[in-house]
Amino acid sequence: MDYVILGAGPAGVIAAETLRKADPAGSVTVVGEDGTYLRHGARHYADLGIEVRRDCATAVSPAERTVALAGGASLSYDRLLIATGSRAAVPPIPGMDLPGVETCWTPSRTHARSRRACAPARAWCSWAPASSAASSCRPWPRAA
Repeated sequence: MDYVILGAGPAGVIAAETLRKADPAGSVTVVGEDGTYLRHGARHYADLGIEVRRDCATAVSPAERTVALAGGASLSYDRLLIATGSRAAVPPIPGMDLPGVETCWTPSRTHARSRRACAPARAWCSWAPASSAASSCRPWPRAA
């Protein structure tokens, strides 16, 4: 079984590790740039037999069971999981929109690199909301 996971955040990483336990012989590929830092061992993913592709999906073809990547490659899958993230809930508290106030989901420099690399390709990136395609990809507000 070939598993492809779009999104390398916490959900994608945990899903990959869980799939590895459930199907030790299956092929598990995680596509994204974010959360793979969640496991600090340099060989963590290699030791588990999980391939990490630092790329972004530009198209999914359910009929062909393929995912096209911004880097030009294509991945075949038997099962596809889209774990591309969410948006932080911001409570209605006065001052939440002031410079320097950020949620825990505020993008890092990795997100900025991903956004620059993927936006021209109109790609689904690991930081994009799960409910939307790259058309909603836009610069995130940054603190002053």
